[in-house]
Amino acid sequence: MLPEDIDFAVEMTRIEGWEYSRIEIDRLLKIDPDGSLIWEDGEQLAFLTTIHYGKTGVISHLVVSEKGRGRKIGTELMKRGLGYLDGLGMESVVLYATHAGRKLYENMGFKDSHRIHAHGVNVDKQTVDRLEQRCRPLRRSDLDEVVRMDSEAFQDDRTDLITGLYDEFPEICLGLERDGDLVGAIFGRRTPIGTDLGPWVCMSGSVEDARMLFESAAKAVGGKRVEFGIFETNKPFEDFALSYPPLKYFDVLMMVRGKPRYVRNLETACGIAGFELG
Repeated sequence: MLPEDIDFAVEMTRIEGWEYSRIEIDRLLKIDPDGSLIWEDGEQLAFLTTIHYGKTGVISHLVVSEKGRGRKIGTELMKRGLGYLDGLGMESVVLYATHAGRKLYENMGFKDSHRIHAHGVNVDKQTVDRLEQRCRPLRRSDLDEVVRMDSEAFQDDRTDLITGLYDEFPEICLGLERDGDLVGAIFGRRTPIGTDLGPWVCMSGSVEDARMLFESAAKAVGGKRVEFGIFETNKPFEDFALSYPPLKYFDVLMMVRGKPRYVRNLETACGIAGFELG
């Protein structure tokens, strides 16, 4: 996929109701410029995006247009995307499955792993005014420690992802300190419809600390629409997320091919980076 193909990809996600924007697809190409594919047969019919970090690959999008359906295009794109990731030595490949795609993914060796609850909440101005800013903006010198915490929580080296998100929106990348040491971090990125939060990690084991990170990020972005994903098993984090007026809520099945992912320390992984980012 080339930059000039992004408009096609965005339109395909719009048709699917996924609400992705040009900046989000462009981010994938910057993180992994060789990992995304367009299927053409006289016209553009489908696309697939991937990224990778450490030993994990992510199938970020797979969309086949109505004209291309019934021709095994999705299967061929998956084979090529997996071939690319396997060639890089990935031990695991992760994707977030729709009901329609689940059988294809099972046939290609993916197995059910975790359920993720996708939240979109409204944090209005009155709420923002009441929130305390108890976390500080991250500094570039903090990033090595943030990568270490993220690696402990998510079990992979996501240096490129962490530094890339920091470079885009340093003012809404926040850290929580205890006795001079970082014990948590949360990253925000603005979208055309609001703000996405994640990765969101808290190593102290305190739900109150996790809440502090979330509320500080909500205050930093000025409220409005805030979106994030939480592992189904992390119910304490979800309880306070549900205290905000909901704009959307659904659950998504995470599937994994190869080595299992996220098998420990999930209580420190408060929120995922995003479905397209793994």
